[in-house]
Amino acid sequence: MNSIDIIIVAIWLVITFLAGFLPGFLTDFEGFWLNNKKTKTAFLVFTIVATQVGGGTIIGIASSTYKDGLGFGIVALASTFVGFILIGLFAPLIKNLSNKINAYTLSEIIGYYYGRSAQRICGIIILLAYFSLLAGQIVAATTLINVWSGVSFETALWFSGTSMIIYCAYAGLKGDIVSDTFHFWGKVVFYFLIFLPILLYKENIGQLLSHLSFNMVSPLRFGGYSYLIAGTLFGAIIPLVSMELWMRIFASENSQDAKKAYIISAFTIIPFYVFPMLLGLMSLTTLPEIDNSDKVLMLNFLKYLPNGVLGLGIASLFSVTIGAANTLVVVLSATFYKDILRRGDEKNGKKELQYSRIITLFIGIVGIAFALALPNIVQLIINAFFGISIIFPPLFYGFVSKKKLNSYSGIISLSLGFILIVIFIPILHNQAFVPGLLGSIFGLIIGNLINKKVIKNV
Repeated sequence: MNSIDIIIVAIWLVITFLAGFLPGFLTDFEGFWLNNKKTKTAFLVFTIVATQVGGGTIIGIASSTYKDGLGFGIVALASTFVGFILIGLFAPLIKNLSNKINAYTLSEIIGYYYGRSAQRICGIIILLAYFSLLAGQIVAATTLINVWSGVSFETALWFSGTSMIIYCAYAGLKGDIVSDTFHFWGKVVFYFLIFLPILLYKENIGQLLSHLSFNMVSPLRFGGYSYLIAGTLFGAIIPLVSMELWMRIFASENSQDAKKAYIISAFTIIPFYVFPMLLGLMSLTTLPEIDNSDKVLMLNFLKYLPNGVLGLGIASLFSVTIGAANTLVVVLSATFYKDILRRGDEKNGKKELQYSRIITLFIGIVGIAFALALPNIVQLIINAFFGISIIFPPLFYGFVSKKKLNSYSGIISLSLGFILIVIFIPILHNQAFVPGLLGSIFGLIIGNLINKKVIKNV
């Protein structure tokens, strides 16, 4: 570690900490969770993109491309792009309904349609899924520190995890949006105005890519045709059931701002997904023997960046990982707080804000435990996406029906879909979302039949 790099990393992290900590520390109850519903279009774009393209995403796509070709990256990009367009189109409906019932969480929307039991089941599913996503961000930060500093993986994990949860307990969504603006522009400057020009100057990228065989880059290596096709089609529903994206809509000043923000974000994320895919492919030639593919991005930093610039890259990646982790912690805390504990007395805002911070600390500790249990970024991300995908059928059915529905449909749909996901992950691996989605759809049908029978008997 060079002293210049250490100083740059320290300064950057202090700025990140203050940018998130101060607004969050000085806010009230609604500000902590929803930025007082006053977020404008530009800031929505900054926080949406900064959250979507966290350290786990960048490291995960580069890692998967290096190890298993372009499949994971292509599906992630295509599904996110389409998903952002779709959620943008649905944003006015989501915003209006959330204002109507004063929703803080996605599960509360499910509860509106199917009742409290379904809301709680949905909350449990979101908790399990987002713990995996949070663990992915912690592992990403841990890998960064481990490769750069040489300290053990476990020591780096506890350091990165602890610093994240302390930060998250005070930033909240208000602080997250402020710091995400800093993270967004930091990523733009570093990756596309500094790192990419250095790569173009030092390497003939076209020549490097020409040395790769089709098998090395093939998108079919990561799950075959079934994952590539079904993952792209069904993966687009992931943004529609991603609570961190819903919370941005809840926090928006109005529905049109939310709609514009997601459509703009759909195009803005493209270069952030393409760049790590390019880096993963390059590394097959420039770094042919890596023991852990999660180290691809960091090893490229060490290979190409001079002192000072290296510190800027490490600081940028680490801070944006903290920012993404903060968003996930806010989602987890809000879900646990509103859907499991069913707290939320806004009239006693100061007391509830204290409870919110305590819950956030607890959530962060559990996230560290998840990271220790499964320190694999790509697998953590996939597990999470599979889990939340089964929320889509009952949610979509509720929006189409435009009325409150029977509780059986919501309970059976969510429970059956989740059980099938858990059963089939070790069997079908990257295609396990298919039986989960089918089970969720079938559960709606079963629930409606049971409800008709109950009504008939009455």
